[in-house]
Amino acid sequence: MDQWAKNFMEEVKETDDKSLGTFDQLMNSLEETFGDTNKQTRAQQKLWQYRQMEDRQKPFFMEFDQLRRSAGYDEDDDTSSSNY
Repeated sequence: MDQWAKNFMEEVKETDDKSLGTFDQLMNSLEETFGDTNKQTRAQQKLWQYRQMEDRQKPFFMEFDQLRRSAGYDEDDDTSSSNY
């Protein structure tokens, strides 16, 4: 994190107005540097292994839909839905 902060401050020094930028820019920079780079792949793998247990249909489909979106699958895309 120290190196990220140093790099960030160097970038600020190079700007004309010396501003830190917007909150969204800061959050995007943090996400790019420290975010989960394998989120989509891990969600796809979890979908392949996902099974419904007992009679818990509502929680199953809620989590399944969340995983589907995280995996980058479109609900209306027949080619991706046939994979699970």
